[in-house]
Amino acid sequence: MPIAYSYQRFSNLTQQKGASLKRQSDQAVNFAKLHNLTLDTSTFIDKGVSGFKGKNYEGALGEFIKQVEIGQIQNNVWLIIESFDRLSRMKPTEAFNKFTQILNLGVTIATLSDNRIYTKESINEDTTQLLISIITMLRANEESELKSLRIAHAWRVKREAAFDDKSKINRKRITKTCPSWLKPNDDGGFDLVPENVAVVKRIYDLMDDGFGLSKIVGILNQEGVPAIGKSKHWHVSFLHRSILNISVIGHFQPMTRVNGPNRPIGELLENYFPKIIEPEQYWRLKDRSLKRGFGNNGSKSKKMSNLFTGLVSCTDCGKKFHYSDKWHSITSKRLRCSGRVERACDNNTSFVYAYFEDILLRYIENIDISNIFPETVNVLAELKERLVGKKGELNAETKHRAMLIGNFDEEDAQAMGIINKKLHRIKELKAEIKELKTQIDIQGSRSKTVEVNSP
Repeated sequence: MPIAYSYQRFSNLTQQKGASLKRQSDQAVNFAKLHNLTLDTSTFIDKGVSGFKGKNYEGALGEFIKQVEIGQIQNNVWLIIESFDRLSRMKPTEAFNKFTQILNLGVTIATLSDNRIYTKESINEDTTQLLISIITMLRANEESELKSLRIAHAWRVKREAAFDDKSKINRKRITKTCPSWLKPNDDGGFDLVPENVAVVKRIYDLMDDGFGLSKIVGILNQEGVPAIGKSKHWHVSFLHRSILNISVIGHFQPMTRVNGPNRPIGELLENYFPKIIEPEQYWRLKDRSLKRGFGNNGSKSKKMSNLFTGLVSCTDCGKKFHYSDKWHSITSKRLRCSGRVERACDNNTSFVYAYFEDILLRYIENIDISNIFPETVNVLAELKERLVGKKGELNAETKHRAMLIGNFDEEDAQAMGIINKKLHRIKELKAEIKELKTQIDIQGSRSKTVEVNSP
């Protein structure tokens, strides 16, 4: 009898507590019996994975396809799904490409909701089947698009309600998500977590005493102070991202993410969280941290000290190796585990940088470096693309503000507010453009840094 595999997916982990999985499993068992199929016990399941963005093709469904491609699963098997929306909710063209990719591997797809069976041959021969599959994919995508728009609208309403709160104190809560020194309460606000607040205040006091973030992390880990957040140990990146965050003075910047990193959306909400650090102390220490250049890989000087910034990792903890030059001599220039520096790793191995560089460059002298560092080209292209977009936005904002000023009525307070917001945004864009140009120069220099000459 032909072998069948069941693929199941749900997008929200809360559905795991319900009947979603059981329903899909029971339907697959009944279908297999009806069509004389042997249902394999290795069911492929994507839990809490979105089909709207195709994340399931990076998960269990992607694993099924991979196993068929390499022959680990025979290509004459059946794939049983509840409906097309379990397979994909992407745009119809993208969903259809994935659908035909599976069929072209020789897999038969069965949809339980309408009891239809699809093969490569049936799609090519039966126009009705082809149209039904495309229309079903279109409907699944439209449902997800509509849901996405409704959710986005609901969040926008929440943000606007919070920003319009006249009191500006203890604003309406948008979400239960909050910093690790706070917890949501039953009154729609947030309560302090005293022990975590005390640690945050101590970190700020240590910074005020002149300690850098790396030293502070080492102190906390060495003393065994429990890390707040999800990590087992303290890390410099957490201090910079979460502790040196505007939320300590009570402010909250809503963020959104669409095919890329998080970006701000809407107005900055002041006094949204309970304040635990005085603004004067926060801004002073934040400015000091920025001047130290945290998060910028490598030196900004024209002299390149470390060719391998961000590329060498510790085999024990997985953290990047840190370049140090304590005594300014050849043997003191070393690569060490940054986890060890933070007292979170036991790996005390270090490499003399000059020897490490010489050996590695000799080894790779006949290798095309562009094949090793392709991400540099991708990052540079992405930065240039973002720069073009920012310049276009700056041009549009400038023209729009000029138009508003030309039609300005001095008694129109709302128009004045919009003009001022435009000016603020123009200043932001100019700063972002300046930063992007700096990053482009850095990436451009990195792409030219490693040049290996034949002897």
